[in-house]
Amino acid sequence: MGKGGRSAVQPKKQELKLQKYTWDEVKQHHTPKDAWVVHNNKVYDVSDWYEHPGGAVIFTHAGDDITDIFAAFHAKGSTKALKPFLKGDLIVESNEDKTKKQLDFEKGYRDLRIQLIKMGMFETSKLFYVYKCSSNMCMWAAAVAMVMYSDSVFTHIASALLLGLFWQQCGWLSHDFLHHQVFDKRVHGDILGLFWGNLMQGFSVSWWKNKHNGHHAVTNLHSTSAESQDGDPDIDTMPLLAWS
Repeated sequence: MGKGGRSAVQPKKQELKLQKYTWDEVKQHHTPKDAWVVHNNKVYDVSDWYEHPGGAVIFTHAGDDITDIFAAFHAKGSTKALKPFLKGDLIVESNEDKTKKQLDFEKGYRDLRIQLIKMGMFETSKLFYVYKCSSNMCMWAAAVAMVMYSDSVFTHIASALLLGLFWQQCGWLSHDFLHHQVFDKRVHGDILGLFWGNLMQGFSVSWWKNKHNGHHAVTNLHSTSAESQDGDPDIDTMPLLAWS
């Protein structure tokens, strides 16, 4: 656990007298080694929390409000994990960035998300993924059989193309399973992600999750400073390619 969590564990009597912090104070703690975040107007010190289950994505919002991104990334009940890191309360009036326009936008986003949940837009078809996994394994078996039972160059070329399509589908299957969009129990998604990612396609699931979570948390944004970790790793392509 990061130093923030250790320092926040206090006797129950002291928890009743939480210190209050301004938004400017929170924004000063914007690096992985000194990371404060705000969730529902509560301030948490998650400095050095590299054991965070989702990886370093926690630091993409250091010195910022994580309320909406937390809801998008986490399962129900995940807020319990924040309790040891509680630092104090945010002085809401001190946040001059939260104009009426911004507050209206946040309310509209949250209302839209609730409507989509009620409509079942985040529900997935298990039968669809049974079909996709089965058809993908059939492609793999066909590609292997074409090499084993034929000496034709053209058949081998066709096998290579089919195997390429198989690996492409492996990437998207592992993507969906590791995003935990198929199963309620995340461990099931992790296991299938390991199968399609690590075993069948040969990439590190841990590396990919850490990188891809950061991409979704701060999509197409550049880091605000050399010390901060609030930039999208997918566009960190210098010196080969520069994005503006």
